[in-house]
Amino acid sequence: MEDPRLETTLPEARKWALQRIHKLTDTKDIESVNDSYAIFKEFKEWIDPLEEDTEIYSMEWLGEGSDYENF
Repeated sequence: MEDPRLETTLPEARKWALQRIHKLTDTKDIESVNDSYAIFKEFKEWIDPLEEDTEIYSMEWLGEGSDYENF
């Protein structure tokens, strides 16, 4: 089952990551540059234009209160 929230949250997360990387690298502080690199590594498949399309999988809640509670 597809989660319609992914259509908005994924682009928002990508935009946040790009803005944060940009802001951190602008400081010219080595710790901030390292932090920006860590964010890049975490979001690489969403940012790098050379990457192939990334498939995103969303897990359905299986615990108490879910559609699968009595499965």
